[in-house]
Amino acid sequence: MRLKIIGLLAALSFSLPVMADLSARSKQQLDNYLATLGQHNRMMLSVALSEKGKPIYTNQQGYAALESQQTLNADTQLRIGSISKTFTAVMVMQLVEQGKLQLDWTLGQYFPDFPNSDKITIQQLLTHRSGLFNFTDAQDYSQYMQSPQSHQQMLERFLALPPNFDPDEKQDYSNTNYYLLSLIIEKASGKSYAEVLNKQIVEPLALKRTGYGGKITPEQNQALSYQWQGDWQRATETDMSVPFGAGALVSTASELNQFFQALFSAKLVSADSLKKMQKMQPDYGFALSPIPFNQYQLLGHSGGIDGFVSMSAYLPEKGLAITALSNGVNYSFNDVLIAMLSAYFDMPVRPPEFATAIDTKDMDLQRFVGNYVSSQLPLEIKVFVQDKQLFAQASGQGAFPLTAVNEREFVFEQAGIRMSFDATDEPQFSGFVLKQGGGVFQYQRKPAE
Repeated sequence: MRLKIIGLLAALSFSLPVMADLSARSKQQLDNYLATLGQHNRMMLSVALSEKGKPIYTNQQGYAALESQQTLNADTQLRIGSISKTFTAVMVMQLVEQGKLQLDWTLGQYFPDFPNSDKITIQQLLTHRSGLFNFTDAQDYSQYMQSPQSHQQMLERFLALPPNFDPDEKQDYSNTNYYLLSLIIEKASGKSYAEVLNKQIVEPLALKRTGYGGKITPEQNQALSYQWQGDWQRATETDMSVPFGAGALVSTASELNQFFQALFSAKLVSADSLKKMQKMQPDYGFALSPIPFNQYQLLGHSGGIDGFVSMSAYLPEKGLAITALSNGVNYSFNDVLIAMLSAYFDMPVRPPEFATAIDTKDMDLQRFVGNYVSSQLPLEIKVFVQDKQLFAQASGQGAFPLTAVNEREFVFEQAGIRMSFDATDEPQFSGFVLKQGGGVFQYQRKPAE
C-alpha cells in the first residue's frame, strides 16, 4: 500500500490567465490528452474539475473491471488511499469544536502503553510529528494486508515497532498516526468511525458514493485496480480493516471535489479550525499539503493503495477543486494533474507521444549494468538485470523497470523518465543522459572499487 505523498506538480515561469470555465479548445485538448492515455494503456482513471462548487469538467478512461469489460463512469467508486486522512482530520477537528477532544491532549489518555505516549499530542499525530514507526513500512506488512485484522491485532503490531524519533523532533509520514487518530475518534465520540463519517460529513454534504470501503464489488459499480506488467494484471486488494482511517475510504472524483469545496468554504469545520489545518509544520498541516503550480499553491492530499493512485486539491483563490482517481497507472500521474490545471488556465495541452517498445531478447543487457553517478544530482543510480528485464534504482528509492525504445534508449513512462546511454565500442556503456520533468542530467559509470 503506497500512502505517501506523490511528487508535486512542476512549477512554470509565466503568469496564468483566469478562467471562469474550460474553453472549448481546452476541453477538446484535455479530452484528446486523456483519450490518448486510455488508448495506449497508459492509465485508467476518473477526473473532475469544479469551480466554486460548479462542475466544469469530468472524464473517465478505461475499465472498472477489465475482465468483464465494465467501463469506468462518473459514479464508479474508487479507493482513494490517503486522501482518507483529510476526512479523518476533519472529524478530529469537529470533535475538538464539540469539546470532546483537544489538540494538546496526549496519546497516553487513550493508549498509555505506547512509547512516549505521555508526550505525543493529538496535534503531533495529525502532523506526522509523533515519531511512531509507519506500520506499512514494516517487513511483515505484505503478509497480512489482504486479510481482516482486528484493532487489537493492529495495536499489538504497532507496539512491537520501536519509534523512529522523539515526539516533535521532526516530521516523518506515518500511517500509524492516522490509524490511532481513527481509534481516538471512536473513543471520543462513542460511535464507530464509519458512523461518525456518515453523520458528520457524508450525510450533511449529501454524498451518495462516498464512504468506508469494503470488499470490492464491480457489480455495485466499484473499481478493481490493476498494475501494468506488459498488460494489465489485477493488483492486490488490501482488506479495509488494515488502513482504517489512514486509507480505507472510497469515493468519486466529483464527490471529492464537493468535499474539498465544503471544507474550504468552512461548511465542515469553523474558519478558525480550517486555519489550523492549513498551517504547515513544515510541509504538512492537518492532512493537507502544499501543491505548487506556477504562482499558485493548491492544498490537498494524494493517495495510493494497491493499484489505485489519487490526488485531490483545492485552489482557494479560484474556488477550484481538482481530483484525479486512477485504478491503473502506466504513466506519470503528475503529468495528468499538470494537464488538467493547464486546461483550466487555458494553456496548451498536447497529447503525449509514445515511443514503440522494442524486444530486448537479442540485446546484451549486461552492457548497461553498473552504478552511475552525476555531478548535477546527489542520487546514485544502479542499473541491473532481473528476470531478463533491465531495471534502474536511485539511491534510497524503489527499483523501476526500463522499457527499450531503441538499442540504447530506455523509458519509464510512469515517472516521465528517459535514459539515453552513450554510444561506445566498449563492452559496457560509459554513461547515460537522464531526462525527466524538463531536466537533463549527465550520468557517468562509477569506477569499480
